[in-house]
Amino acid sequence: MNPRWNESSRGTEPEILPPGEVDWREMQGNLRGRIPIESFGFQRVYISRIGPLRLFSVLLLASVIGAAIFIFTVSAFLILLPIAAAFLLAVIILGLLRGPSRWPH
Repeated sequence: MNPRWNESSRGTEPEILPPGEVDWREMQGNLRGRIPIESFGFQRVYISRIGPLRLFSVLLLASVIGAAIFIFTVSAFLILLPIAAAFLLAVIILGLLRGPSRWPH
């Protein structure tokens, strides 16, 4: 046995908290990676690496949303284009029917 390692040098044992009990000493330290729940207490947030399947599904979802926005924009433009053309044609026809301009040349 190592002479530097004996029972007295082990230090203190970790305190085991029952579920639902909050360790206030831990909360006073760094709170990064935790979110508050209800009116008191904290819950840990675990962040994992993104695997290839999850990355593919996120990219697929983003592309579907992007395609839907693109189709909506193009269809709105295609619907408004004939309306704008009809309005411009009506303005031109009404201008011609009004007669010559009264502005000085």
